[in-house]
Amino acid sequence: MSRHAVIRSPPWPVPATDSPGAIHVALLREVGQAMRDASICGLGQTAWNAVESAIDRLGVFGQAEKGVRS
Repeated sequence: MSRHAVIRSPPWPVPATDSPGAIHVALLREVGQAMRDASICGLGQTAWNAVESAIDRLGVFGQAEKGVRS
């Protein structure tokens, strides 16, 4: 069984109306998706969930997103 790297286009350009923190959030989300795609085991696939939850529900980076699933 062979694993192939997943190449994604970066999340740029970030709209000019977004804060500098939004750039970091976009990058974190891209890294999280890469972790899910590249992980072989369930632990690696769900490791990103803690960071995603902190961004979405706790408002890390000063921005709680609207329409977050609960």
